[in-house]
Amino acid sequence: MRPILRFTGFVLLCLLALNMVLLQTGCNRAGYTIQTDQINEENTQPIYKIAASLPQLRKHSDTTVQEKINEVIAYYIESQIVQFREDISVSQRYTENPKTNKTAGELEIETKVGLISKNIVSMRVATYYHNAEAAYPQYIERCFTFDTRNGDLLTLDRIFHPESGYLNILSEYIAPRIAAKQTDGGFPVDTLLLKEATLPKPNNFTTFLLSPDRISFFFPYYLITAQKQPDVWVDVPYSEIEPLLLKQYRW
Repeated sequence: MRPILRFTGFVLLCLLALNMVLLQTGCNRAGYTIQTDQINEENTQPIYKIAASLPQLRKHSDTTVQEKINEVIAYYIESQIVQFREDISVSQRYTENPKTNKTAGELEIETKVGLISKNIVSMRVATYYHNAEAAYPQYIERCFTFDTRNGDLLTLDRIFHPESGYLNILSEYIAPRIAAKQTDGGFPVDTLLLKEATLPKPNNFTTFLLSPDRISFFFPYYLITAQKQPDVWVDVPYSEIEPLLLKQYRW
């Protein structure tokens, strides 16, 4: 059995290397690359930790477009860091008998690049925001999709054909899948809230991430149920939406 295990490990290593090559090839075809910088900070008084990743475009042929996209991402992430420091400082100021050896808070910002294509780049920023003086931590999801030709931030109405009926199609596809996720997880389905949260309205589909084979939509639990449950991501296959997209935004 040992030779088989060694062969399996070798195959996995080859697959990992192939995946890295394909990712790099995708970046090259897009005409730019993405570099993720790390921001780490540990403070001793009050005690808190910050760990954030900051994706930035590199090697774009138009530096103006590159800077425009990078500034939006950097401003959002850096604003969260500044706000976190201020919140910790204020809460510690009004804390009764503060303990100098007690952790005051923690901020973690993780990012994921979903789609890298010639005309579009799509990213996800997930934030874990914990102030020890607050009742519970905050989880914040935000996605950014840009037109890499001009640096514009794209909403759904700008990538779908206006006469495609895309909101109705998304609504009909997503609603039953949220219900199925809740049922599979052993949670009750609030049909009234779920219906309201998935109505074919632009405001219901603002947090989305494009990926090579799908578009994913985020629904925080408090929009779909009155009880504490996990937040929900729903994937819609690219094959379902490709005919509805404007041609310049098909990937």
